[in-house]
Amino acid sequence: MKLQHENLEDFEPLVRDIFNTAFKSGLRALNNHGKDLSFIKNQEFMKDDKFKKKFIANCHKGYDRAQKKIADGIFRLNHLKNLKQTEFVENRRQHKKEDHFKYKEFISVINNRILVLRRIIDSIAFTLIEFRPWIARRFILLDRIKNVSVDAIRANLLEARLLNEQDRLTFSLVCDLSTYIDIGDLIQIDLRRSPPKWRIIEIKKGKINKILEDIIEERGKSLPSDLINDLGHAVSKYAPKQASRMIRQKLRMEEVKKIVDEGEGIDIRFLKPIKLSSEETTIFGYDHIIKKNIDEARVHGFSASYIDDCLFLLAAKRSYWDSLHLLYHFIFPQAGCKLGSSLSQEIEEEKRRLLTLAKSHFLIDLVTCNMYSKSSPPYFFANKLSEDDIFDLLFGRLRILIFWDIQRFGEIISSYGFRFELSSKKETEDLRKELGRSTFPLYNNRAIRIKSSKGHDCTILGGILDKIFFEFMRPTELVRLWKSNLPI
Repeated sequence: MKLQHENLEDFEPLVRDIFNTAFKSGLRALNNHGKDLSFIKNQEFMKDDKFKKKFIANCHKGYDRAQKKIADGIFRLNHLKNLKQTEFVENRRQHKKEDHFKYKEFISVINNRILVLRRIIDSIAFTLIEFRPWIARRFILLDRIKNVSVDAIRANLLEARLLNEQDRLTFSLVCDLSTYIDIGDLIQIDLRRSPPKWRIIEIKKGKINKILEDIIEERGKSLPSDLINDLGHAVSKYAPKQASRMIRQKLRMEEVKKIVDEGEGIDIRFLKPIKLSSEETTIFGYDHIIKKNIDEARVHGFSASYIDDCLFLLAAKRSYWDSLHLLYHFIFPQAGCKLGSSLSQEIEEEKRRLLTLAKSHFLIDLVTCNMYSKSSPPYFFANKLSEDDIFDLLFGRLRILIFWDIQRFGEIISSYGFRFELSSKKETEDLRKELGRSTFPLYNNRAIRIKSSKGHDCTILGGILDKIFFEFMRPTELVRLWKSNLPI
């Protein structure tokens, strides 16, 4: 993703400043007392209630300052975007020639910068819920990343800062700054309690909203339709629609809170019952292999690994297409490189194969997909990579491509008692209608099912891709989870 532009100031210093404000304020408090992060896991830290509260307060101060800087950055970028759009429209009205591509590129860079700032907010939220992606996904309602609302952010940020200044052991995050928290105005975590308590806050704005809120509180959320319609005469013509929206929002907020607190409820996105296991399973990942490849790529220009006989990983100091070309020959070592051939037919065939690989649902560019994916937990800013690794990847000085050879994976799992099957065209289309076209990956335009010998099965959906590509779960660990949940 492109983040720099000749007509914009250097973006990296701002992001580094916000990153350090958000994620190193607590560490600085530890260092000031001669401690490091390892001290947090020490029994001495758990017993020292005064120091623990001081550490939490410093973390929350950092989050609060970072949230303010992110909001200010988004305000400035959005203002620039509006100016450019107005200028472009005016030039077209006056029939002035303007390079449409340059205009689109400028807007794209601004949108990318806004997205990066919002993903830092996502990472703060993800840190607060202790890196539990199954909880993060419960806040998702929409398939797409919603646009920023400057007015809503400005109003809710003021409320959040007031709450944060009142008590540093709680932290209130502005939902409109996030890409994946689709409900409520603020999300607040209270670390005065153990375990921490979550609260979704809906801020009452305007006289009509206050009247409707009081009616809903008094009469309950199951208001009869005739009463809702009467609100149009008694309060405002917009009141019935607004009351219905407020009721839906309250029900969603309650379901999310119920799932977070009790482990079960109705998923707000798919409206299906969900029950979270009370046991958390430890899984083995390959994030240490990513780190090894990054270190080797810094020295040699690129580095590749082959994980569990089906997962290919490449780190390279090259452009996307150059990196993809390297990965292609790593996956298919028997295919000699044809790009230097004198035969145009061979060159075109290799280009076609590269394009086919690029379009695969099982290939990702780690940064691009992590930034744009609505369903993926925001591991990028909150993972185990060093600060330099994060920013070299973000600004394109390094690139990581990951390819999951799903056909080879299908062959491997047969030794574990599973079968790899493709759904029929009708089954795939039915699943598309139920879940949406972007929710799950396809292989040969078919959905993929994994079946046990006893007939139990599961479909590979977007969540499974997230586990492999963003949670860095090894494919063999995925099979281990299936074995514990699907009787063979």
